[in-house]
Amino acid sequence: MIFKNAMSFKGKIKQVAKDKGITTQQIQQSYLIEVFLRNWLNQTTEITSLLKVAI
Repeated sequence: MIFKNAMSFKGKIKQVAKDKGITTQQIQQSYLIEVFLRNWLNQTTEITSLLKVAI
């Protein structure tokens, strides 16, 4: 997921955190780790499923 600006990123993080009942920091860290791993591994494989287990 790519965001147009910081405010849209912040809004989405708040929405997901509220829906899941966890902190915005946890959502942001999971998202940033996922992006880092995707770029680092240079793969298109969905890592999101692995992060959902951790949350």
